[in-house]
Amino acid sequence: MWKSGKVWRERNREMWESGKVWRERSREMWKGLEKGAGKCGNLGRFGVTGAGKCGKVWRERSREMWESGKVWSDRSREMWESGKVWRERSREMWESGKVWSDRSREMWESGKRQEQGNVEIWEALERQEQGNVGRFREGNCGNPGSFGETPGHDPSRTRSSREDKSLPCSRQGYTSFWNDCISSGLRGGILIELALRGRIRLEPLALRKKRLLERKVLLKSDAPTGDVLLDETLRHIKATETAETVQTWIELLTGETWNPFKLQYQLRNVRERLAKALVEKGILTTEKQNFLLFDMTTHPVCNASEKQRLLKRLQESVLERWVNEPQRMERRTLALLVLAHASDVLENVFASLADDKYDVAMNRTKDLLDMDPEVEAAKGKGMEMIWAVLAAFNKS
Repeated sequence: MWKSGKVWRERNREMWESGKVWRERSREMWKGLEKGAGKCGNLGRFGVTGAGKCGKVWRERSREMWESGKVWSDRSREMWESGKVWRERSREMWESGKVWSDRSREMWESGKRQEQGNVEIWEALERQEQGNVGRFREGNCGNPGSFGETPGHDPSRTRSSREDKSLPCSRQGYTSFWNDCISSGLRGGILIELALRGRIRLEPLALRKKRLLERKVLLKSDAPTGDVLLDETLRHIKATETAETVQTWIELLTGETWNPFKLQYQLRNVRERLAKALVEKGILTTEKQNFLLFDMTTHPVCNASEKQRLLKRLQESVLERWVNEPQRMERRTLALLVLAHASDVLENVFASLADDKYDVAMNRTKDLLDMDPEVEAAKGKGMEMIWAVLAAFNKS
């Protein structure tokens, strides 16, 4: 626009100079005609007629040309002023763009400072977690947990499968910030626990056999279990008009659905509610831990013997008491191994073992989890829900 204004100024100058030339030429012609008119008058005295009329015509023509030059001068002035207006507009727009540029630079610098602050926070958390890993390998750290009920254990301190599962999940009273599998693993543990307590079951096989992931979850009994999370899940299963599969229920209970009408089935604050249940049983405690810019409520293990007993139970199941056939394995132990694998905390279970035993335990567990859920579910009665949950996590 500034260049356009400059072009207009050049054009105005040329037109103004052209008008000036026209005025000069008209003035010269008018003076020349005056002289010619005098001569014509002298000649008229000697009998030459019409010269006066000729001079008058030339004067009229020169006046018209002079007025035309004046019009051109006015037009050029108007165009020059129009170009001035355009220059002012372009200057205002340029200054406005400069202001926006300054604001965008300030916002970019502010975002950069915020990002640097976030990087410092995550680096501090990563250093702290690395330190926790070292303490965990030495057997000096504790954390909340969630999984199953042990036969013969004190009934006042009986835990469900998902409560036992939470014990290997965290290391220092909180779960890893980078583990996004625990939420779905806990929901799978709830379904397994309801099946083990005889509240739900899978759709029975018909003439046309269906795969595990295609069989619906059916309500077997709506009797309360005495556990808040289990009873809430039981109410959701009872309230559905059409039965859903195991994989669908895990997604609904986790809240991973695009259907807004099914968000009501989501279980909220599962980790916090499980941790509070373990606090009431005297296994965990509640503390405040500072993470640079914010405080976080954590639940470290205050009764380390319970956690060590659970870890030893799982370690012995794949070492000293290992059985090659999964249907001969204790159901809750199999469920714990499946859910620990689904929640990506299986390595924490075997972290305290020596290197040779660690390799044996991981290889046997890998062989167990690589088995075909369809085949194994048909062999072992009462384990269909466990293998269905494993199939759902293998597919996802």
